Amino acid sequence: MADLAVTALDGGVLYFPNRGTLTWGPRQDMSIEDIAPPSPFGNPEVRTADLDFDKRIDIVQSISTGNGADYRVWFNLGDRAYSAGTTVPQSSGFMFSTPGCRSPILMETGYRMFCGCARNGSL
Repeated sequence: MADLAVTALDGGVLYFPNRGTLTWGPRQDMSIEDIAPPSPFGNPEVRTADLDFDKRIDIVQSISTGNGADYRVWFNLGDRAYSAGTTVPQSSGFMFSTPGCRSPILMETGYRMFCGCARNGSL
């Protein structure tokens, strides 16, 4: 079972840690670096994934650019904290709500970062 993150009516982000016993722990305020990452629930443009392979769930949001999409990523820093949002420009990105777009993928090659979505098993 995953941790539970909730966006409160006042815009604050709350966090209920997974206790590993099919229950959540007590409510805690989520610490953020700039603006709160969007809730991954109920928003078709937001996904969760461990993008940097540190065993913590990061949040990624597709952002329309008119002819495609860029991606904004919030890395989970641990201890109830997320990084500032980082926008990763794309030359041919997909909106996560596009049919067949299932999972965000982040690859770093040299100095270029690519974020995309797996569609039918491929990028």
